[in-house]
Amino acid sequence: MSVLFIEADNDSMGVDVASVVAAPITIAGWLYPTDVANEQYAAGLYDASDGNSRFSLVLLGGDAGDPLAAETRVGATERKATTSTGVTVNTWHHGAAVFAAADDRRAYIDGGSKGTEATSVIPTGIDKTALGRRGAGPAFRGYSGRIAEVGIWDVALTDAEVAALARGVSPLRIRSSNLLNYYPLMGTVASAPDYGGSSNTLSA
Repeated sequence: MSVLFIEADNDSMGVDVASVVAAPITIAGWLYPTDVANEQYAAGLYDASDGNSRFSLVLLGGDAGDPLAAETRVGATERKATTSTGVTVNTWHHGAAVFAAADDRRAYIDGGSKGTEATSVIPTGIDKTALGRRGAGPAFRGYSGRIAEVGIWDVALTDAEVAALARGVSPLRIRSSNLLNYYPLMGTVASAPDYGGSSNTLSA
């Protein structure tokens, strides 16, 4: 089960609501990138008015090693925690971005290669959930490839919990009472039902 985002600057899904707007937050899912030439936004929570306030799981294509990042931004202030290893094209990887506090962000790939960053950044105005793109306006820095099993929690998952997700444990079995959004992603980019606690269906 997955959704294929073929055209990075056209294919995306979103909904103009966010179930959680401040840390702690965890965003995690499976990624199968088909291109790593550029920075690509896989999943995140955004200010729909401009996209410059956000919590995002990002593929840093073009950076050395093509790592994943847990990124927060408000205005011109942006900080990333990046994984110590990166993705391989045409290969499934599990990615997780954990925002434990304003000054505690953590990035994981395949349950490990943890990177951290500790500058205080507090995104504001968060009101959009999006997959396959940065959140505001026309699709921008879109993701190329498949995405599956995306979960968004209102807690900071532990290292062990992230590792369990990377082993294939369903998001429904990890802190289920805090799982606000769960998108298994089946079929096309037309629509993605939410099986988490918020019922925020995504659409193209």
